[in-house]
Amino acid sequence: MTSHHVKTDSEPELEQKSDAPEKERRGAAPAERSTHVYAPPSTISRVLQFDAVPSHRQVRATETSRDHVLLRVSPSADAAATLDARAAGMPRLNIAVVMDRSGSMEGSGLEQAKRACSTLLDMLRPDDTLTVIAYSETADLVLPARHITNKALIRETLSSIKSGTTTNLLLGLRAAAQQLMSVKDNRTLNRIFLVTDGEPAAGVKEYAAIMTAASDLAGRGITITTFGLGTDYEEELLAGIAERAGGNYYHVPEPGLIAAAFEREFRQTTQVCARNLRLRLHPSRGVNILRVFGRDAVYTPTCVELTLSDLERNRSIELVCELEFTQRPAAQYRVLRAELLYDDTGTLCPERLTCELTYEFVAADASVDEANSLTTAAVEIASAIQILDMTILAIRRQGVDATEVQNHLRRVQETLRSKERIAEAESVASASAAIDRGVPMSKVLMSAVFDLDQGKTS
Repeated sequence: MTSHHVKTDSEPELEQKSDAPEKERRGAAPAERSTHVYAPPSTISRVLQFDAVPSHRQVRATETSRDHVLLRVSPSADAAATLDARAAGMPRLNIAVVMDRSGSMEGSGLEQAKRACSTLLDMLRPDDTLTVIAYSETADLVLPARHITNKALIRETLSSIKSGTTTNLLLGLRAAAQQLMSVKDNRTLNRIFLVTDGEPAAGVKEYAAIMTAASDLAGRGITITTFGLGTDYEEELLAGIAERAGGNYYHVPEPGLIAAAFEREFRQTTQVCARNLRLRLHPSRGVNILRVFGRDAVYTPTCVELTLSDLERNRSIELVCELEFTQRPAAQYRVLRAELLYDDTGTLCPERLTCELTYEFVAADASVDEANSLTTAAVEIASAIQILDMTILAIRRQGVDATEVQNHLRRVQETLRSKERIAEAESVASASAAIDRGVPMSKVLMSAVFDLDQGKTS
């Protein structure tokens, strides 16, 4: 994993907090409600809670030092009650299926993709909206954005999709985005289901350009979930699109499993309690953000920004960042301000939560507090996942065999189980079993690492 850092030179001097109340000075202050003009009144409960847990609360003032911070985003105690009734607590779904119809999809792949789209149709409500784009060298508008009023007609339209020649993936995404934007409002949850079995072979093919486009769509409130079919697609590209656009990534080894993957994604979508999540980390002067484990963050001179996936009501997100502090006089200081922006699906309003992190910088001969067990465990898990990241690179360079990969997976699984992360451990065990069945290692590992890197816990 590449190490990044942010060092701020343009901010005011590091704020000293020695005269603050004791509770505030000992760690992250409680999140505060935004005073943004569009924020709901303070009497309405927030759907999320946000905090920062440092590994230590004290560091040496006399030397350059480092520490880890656990950032946690989770549904609030009131979230379930707010969202219990989907009709009242969920926005309308505005979904576009972007279906690869290139020559390689001909036969079972294309037929099963159409069947999966039909399965999705059965799960949508009449006031939801569906768009279907079929792309090869061109992007064909099979079904314009419309409400689910005549399922028989929509199925007849789906049956008319025929295979083409090459693959112009970005053109398909742009066509879908145009349709979603035409009916999008603050009451719609907008998501693209992108299905492909190959790499872009026409139009824009450069990885960086496609990532930029995915980030742009996320900025416009459109989430992209990707479904890689078979063994010939580029897993790094599809995982990158999903991460940049706040969605999920699925490896679908066989055409007959597309419908099940669609159904799983739909179920998760209906449980979303917060969408369009953006995390911004603002270090004080003299503080470097060295990295955020497992995340492709945007580093600027004054801030680190990340796009997080939409969050379901029964999940939390945990991320670990590493900070570096320069020497300074012994005292209490604010070192980081963290800001979480999101759209609340319960109130249909934009929200902002903030927390501030303070440390006590102590003299060389003073004792330092013990590490926080929650943060230490999160660092161990993040470091174990990093091993899988490096394993993927080794596979691409043909520098690792299946036995070594299985050993890495076993160690990660043991780490997860020791930290009582049972669901994630079972996911890694499933990846190990898939490799035993002959599923390509890079596809399996990318799927497992993507889910783990998202930081979602049940």
